[in-house]
Amino acid sequence: MKYGQYLLLSLLLLCGCGNSCIYAQSLDRICCITCRDGVTTRGVKTFSKKDFPLPQNNIDNAYEIDLLFVFDPTGQAYAQEHFETIETMSNNVIQNLNQIYHNSGINARFRCVGSLSIQSTAQSITDGMNIVSNHQDVKARRKETKADIVIFYTNPFNDGHHGLAPLNSDRMAAFCSIRAAKHFLTTAHEIGHILGCEHERGNGGIHPYAVGAVRGDIGTIMCTTVDAIPLYSSPKTIWKGVTMGSETENSVRRIRETIPATSLFGDFLEDRYYPEFTEWAPDNEAQTRQLLLRTNGVFFATSDADWLTISHPNGYDDMILTIKVKANPTENTRIGKITISRNNPQDAKQPSEEKDDDKNGSLQSSDEEFFPDAVITVTQGNHITNLPPSSASESSIEMTDGTLTVTAPLHSNIAITTLDGRHLHQRISIHRQERFALQNHAGVLLVVITSNGKRTTKRVLH
Repeated sequence: MKYGQYLLLSLLLLCGCGNSCIYAQSLDRICCITCRDGVTTRGVKTFSKKDFPLPQNNIDNAYEIDLLFVFDPTGQAYAQEHFETIETMSNNVIQNLNQIYHNSGINARFRCVGSLSIQSTAQSITDGMNIVSNHQDVKARRKETKADIVIFYTNPFNDGHHGLAPLNSDRMAAFCSIRAAKHFLTTAHEIGHILGCEHERGNGGIHPYAVGAVRGDIGTIMCTTVDAIPLYSSPKTIWKGVTMGSETENSVRRIRETIPATSLFGDFLEDRYYPEFTEWAPDNEAQTRQLLLRTNGVFFATSDADWLTISHPNGYDDMILTIKVKANPTENTRIGKITISRNNPQDAKQPSEEKDDDKNGSLQSSDEEFFPDAVITVTQGNHITNLPPSSASESSIEMTDGTLTVTAPLHSNIAITTLDGRHLHQRISIHRQERFALQNHAGVLLVVITSNGKRTTKRVLH
């Protein structure tokens, strides 16, 4: 079967329900290892991807997921037989994925950022995962191309499985191993696992809603016990007049939740620390602020000031840390620094033999080269320079990480509404600064501040 016959998704027809549905020439049953007995290939973080700051998006600006395609000798042979080149097969997969996501109502677009052949031959789908996730050439190419996900194609003879991927993967584990001869739906299936989707109920699917949907003898992409159709489950997914999903069978919802963070995977692959911010200027009051630290290695966090602390003195991989400052009772602005380092501060306090010093010194130089220190500078104001404004007209607002900070005179009436008049918050200020959590509200908001009979209205875009 040649290239043209694989464009199964190019024909869009209107079914009786009035929705655009894909009609493939044939359906196929997927044999996936991922949800069987809870199998995953690598431990991944358990905190929600929604904890991460995400890029803004709209219908005209789809999230872009960059894919790096890797072929072992058997996968390359398959690509050359059916598509002539690995590049042509990679681009065909991209076309199919984009059509599947478009027809499933998911605002995302896949891009091919590279196709790579390696000499290692996988003996099984599981062996393929071990090869691709540890191959130095693959790691180097992924960093070079900033690929969000790596797709590995092989055609092993030692098992009958079609694919394997970690469930709800973090960026360092975003690899999947796929039988090239079954690439059509299996690629979308395994990417679904990386994005947090599970199989159907009774076949490893235990998530409250991120599962496949079975209707009769067919099911959505995440199903493996029946023939799969090229659509993800949701209450709005229609296949030949049949609704393929519900509120408790909604893979589309899960993908929409996780794909923003996944689209950032390729931006944070270097051996270094990526703090969410490096400067913070709090006022004189005691307060905290969360810091997302991205890294693919171990870290140690230290502060040079007793009034400045951090929640985790050490850790590994991505973590959300909390920075805390005590109230500043002085008339002076003060500066403290938090250092994120590869080096354990306790090591400097431990005496060691000279030969160990030489060995550790050589290792330390290498670590510093690839993991340079990251420094967060905290400049805290004093109670004089941070006097509250004397009138509502001198008030100010600032939006940071979904939290709105309103600086206004004491005992001001602060009201936050949407443009259509819906009230979100209202309170009388008892502090110089009042903070409002607005993570669940997007768009233009109105902030009305009333003090001493005078009112001022400010707009903020969230």
